[in-house]
Amino acid sequence: ENGGNLKFGTSEANNATTERMRITAAGQILVGPTASNAYGGVYPRLQLEGLDSTASISVFRDSADANGPALYLGSSRGTAIGHDTIVQDDDHLGAVYFVAADGGDRACLGGEISCYIDGTPGANDTPGRLVFGTTADGGTGPTTAMTIDSSQNVSLKATGKLYLDGASNTYIHEYAGDHVEIVTGGTSAIKIDSAQNVAINNTPYGEYPFQVDLANTELVHFGGNSTNAVGEYCGIGFGQVYTNGEYQKVALVYEGTDNGAYAGKIHFLSDTDGTSSRCNLSDIAFTIDTSKNTILP
Repeated sequence: ENGGNLKFGTSEANNATTERMRITAAGQILVGPTASNAYGGVYPRLQLEGLDSTASISVFRDSADANGPALYLGSSRGTAIGHDTIVQDDDHLGAVYFVAADGGDRACLGGEISCYIDGTPGANDTPGRLVFGTTADGGTGPTTAMTIDSSQNVSLKATGKLYLDGASNTYIHEYAGDHVEIVTGGTSAIKIDSAQNVAINNTPYGEYPFQVDLANTELVHFGGNSTNAVGEYCGIGFGQVYTNGEYQKVALVYEGTDNGAYAGKIHFLSDTDGTSSRCNLSDIAFTIDTSKNTILP
């Protein structure tokens, strides 16, 4: 005992005694260090520090069954040792923090894994969520990168990307509010907007719910505003992509002719005069009506 500290030491052969552990006057247990350090702004009750791979902790179980060792972290709202006062929604149950010395102290966290109550707890009912956080370059602490909630839903941060190849050029992400994009090889492959419109191969969104850009030169689109009401159309367009944002030069269009009866005509359109960059109803090549008659313009 020295200065309120309780020291434990060992000696090998006839060598001098080497300190192995001490309990400080504040009740902290130190294995390696001789003075308590702050980690992430906290002075832990148990501290271990070393110069090599022995700076580690092992828990190993030997039993003739399928069970393994465990590490338990927990929390209550009790105000005394042993109290089991029930926790509340969003209470922090525990965390694993990863600390880095920054040249001045050990206050900075590089990342964390935390568990919180995720709902209203009760007797034998403690819903939880896991939160994974990382600290950005230049950041002062971890921010949430991924969450697994009590329903086992997995969510990334709003601007997060889910990489599929371990590199940086194939991923899924929310590139705008409720818009999803799949990127392969660094190039946009599929976009789905909040109205469920689909664009393939980096096609810009237009008035069509499904568009495909083929080799960045030709485009197929599907869509329209309805399928059966009088004067409403849907269709498929094919053709060149032009700089003014108009697409099809050839189109197959369905025109509704009877409200509620799903009756209509099919128009085959072809813009061959080159005066416009898209087809319209004045470019009808021929029409098949509801009686299956073929009508030329």
